[in-house]
Amino acid sequence: MSGTTLEAVLRRERAILAAALVAVTALAWIYILQLARSMDMGSMDMTGFRMMSTGFAMAMAPARTP
Repeated sequence: MSGTTLEAVLRRERAILAAALVAVTALAWIYILQLARSMDMGSMDMTGFRMMSTGFAMAMAPARTP
């Protein structure tokens, strides 16, 4: 690479950096979507399961007696 070619590349460093950030972000999203797709929740039966928030469960905790 000659000196003028290197100077031209360095002038476009913001565009190169932006393209690299977009590529890394896209790869991260692809990885996350593949992980989400691989989580098979079909075998879990949650029909009778009642979820309770932690705050409510703490409020309903029995009081300690001295």
